[in-house]
Amino acid sequence: MKIAFRNFLTMLRRYKASSLLNIVGLTLAFTAFYIILVQVRWELTYNRSIPDADRIYLVELQSWYEPGSWQSWINRPVSERVIASASGVEAGGCSWGGFGSGLVWRQNASRMGYDKFAVSAGAISVPLLDVFSFHSVEGDVHDMARSGSVIVSRRTAERLDVRVGDMLWVDTENPSPENAREIVAVFEDFPDNSLLAECEVAYDLGDRCLDDPSEWSFNYFVKLRPGTDPGQFVAFWDGVRREMNAEAAADGGYTSDELPVRLSSLPQLYFETDARVPCAQGSEATTWTLLGIALLVIVDEADVPVDYGSTTAAPFARDVLEQSLIYLGVAPETDAEPLREVTVPDVTGLPVSEAVEALKAAGLGHVLSGTGAAVESQLPAPGAGMTEGSLVMLYVEGEARSDENDRVSVPDVTGMSVAAANRLLRSCGLQMRVEGSGVAVSQSPAAHTRVTPTTTVTVAFEPP
Repeated sequence: MKIAFRNFLTMLRRYKASSLLNIVGLTLAFTAFYIILVQVRWELTYNRSIPDADRIYLVELQSWYEPGSWQSWINRPVSERVIASASGVEAGGCSWGGFGSGLVWRQNASRMGYDKFAVSAGAISVPLLDVFSFHSVEGDVHDMARSGSVIVSRRTAERLDVRVGDMLWVDTENPSPENAREIVAVFEDFPDNSLLAECEVAYDLGDRCLDDPSEWSFNYFVKLRPGTDPGQFVAFWDGVRREMNAEAAADGGYTSDELPVRLSSLPQLYFETDARVPCAQGSEATTWTLLGIALLVIVDEADVPVDYGSTTAAPFARDVLEQSLIYLGVAPETDAEPLREVTVPDVTGLPVSEAVEALKAAGLGHVLSGTGAAVESQLPAPGAGMTEGSLVMLYVEGEARSDENDRVSVPDVTGMSVAAANRLLRSCGLQMRVEGSGVAVSQSPAAHTRVTPTTTVTVAFEPP
């Protein structure tokens, strides 16, 4: 270990510029790797941090309008009767339209008025508190059942500078003593990667539409007892619905459509592709692709012209960071015209020089992995969409051929910096060996010499 550390210090002193480039390149690569892993972890663990997530299910009905798809907005009468009488249900409740942008007002005694805040608020039934195990930080969340009460999350209480006993005015433009709500509890915030992340302010839904089978605006969640088969709940639901429809038909009342019902557990909601659900959703294919890119950045040993960590890792790190930020909704800040999306051409089987030209014509760059004359495979695959200027990995194999048609002309790199010379030679499918630092003063083979692709061009650099 001591010998390795001593060698490391020696390399730092002897090759300051190249060592710095290596450190910067590796830093960028690991930063991109970390950002991707954070996003992948966020998606793969969505809703899983909620207590008993594997026993909590969203009730879904088959859609009226889209055959083969499902939706989770249902009425209350059937749901409430099933939850009340099904033996396998530990707790069940609903939210009315989920949580969305709203307003709350807080009294400001010093100004003899009110302060207005934007929050995410929603109405829920009291039993939903037990489904999701709301944890009281101050007061008791179950006191939400009291008339004229409200509960707030810990972060929201800190932001609004309120506590139990204070008054709030929720979703109103005209605060008055008649529509004030008392804060009866402060609850612990839910994780950001969960469907309750936006639950900042909640109040009791009460008996709204409790007996109205025609109002389909409620999302129902049930927590099943350990060992309960979700299929038993579904069968019980169907039986209760038929029974209630028979009662309604006998009385000449409203009957519910007998649509198929299913239960979807919380952890599977994020990647559910055939349902509209009241939470964030993503693509499982995209998630695993991001993980693959992260591994490629760290593991793949790209054969680039200069053996610096920066030239190996920086191009990938730049592209990954840019694409990851766009994926997360962070738009690039630039006054330039937006880059167009281009289609990756199929360059497999082509000589390296022709593959490079085809990519350049498509508006794409490249990085070579391996040595040889022909492209064996590429990443991304042909037909994929990429932003103009992105890099395509070319995997090359086979002995270099001497066919004159496959030869490339060595460009003149004199006067260029290491980075500029490297980019130009790489764009021609050539490699570069660096001697010195600064600007290029000579090169071998000379400019305009025709050589086989992947030939190494030795470039001497001197301080300007």
